[in-house]
Amino acid sequence: MDQHIGLDTCTACGQPFIVPVALLELVDEGLYLLALHCNNCDGLFTGVYEDAELEALEHANERATADMESALQVVSATHSEPLTRLMDLLGP
Repeated sequence: MDQHIGLDTCTACGQPFIVPVALLELVDEGLYLLALHCNNCDGLFTGVYEDAELEALEHANERATADMESALQVVSATHSEPLTRLMDLLGP
């Protein structure tokens, strides 16, 4: 069975840590040559992608951000003082 891997999943390490880093060329209307980076394995990939694929990647990244914010709230409620110091060190 062929399993589809979305644009948000790295083809090298299989993890969902892909972010677009550069628009290299507008190939055609709705087609873009992009550079993508995996924040997990540090892979850099290029490819031509359609609007719908980029929109799906944006939604996947928004969901991942929301998941991380939820996890941070749980950790914050459990370990608020050390986390507050860490956040102060990291700054805005």
